Amino acid sequence: MDLYLGKLTPLQITDFTKQLLKGHNVIEYESYKKWLFTGDKEYRLITLPDKSTWTLRMGKEKEKYIHIHPGRYSTHTIRVRALTLKTAIFVMAYLTIYKISSPDLQLINDARKKFLKAEPVKSLSSSSGLRRLLNVFNKL
Repeated sequence: MDLYLGKLTPLQITDFTKQLLKGHNVIEYESYKKWLFTGDKEYRLITLPDKSTWTLRMGKEKEKYIHIHPGRYSTHTIRVRALTLKTAIFVMAYLTIYKISSPDLQLINDARKKFLKAEPVKSLSSSSGLRRLLNVFNKL
């Protein structure tokens, strides 16, 4: 999945998206659906003022028919695996609760085994996805 790390708030993203859809006159359900399903695709890509790309799809509920998420490899995003994200969230929570400054491989693997039922990681190199995500979380 792609996680947006830009400066736009969810409200700003929503407002910019609404403005764009109104500008294309596709804010109502039927017009939105027709606009989305033009050609071979079932989605549209839009670009917001911060140059991030977002994917628009049909929502599963008729009342909530506009589904938006960050585009793949977009500006201001990072791509992570679900298990990596779960591991990073758990590790950051653990560090915060127990006031530990940085995780070690033992702590990470204990968490993965005990709570996530996942295989241990072999290393925590600076190039690993988990290390990069932990660094991002530390900057927030």
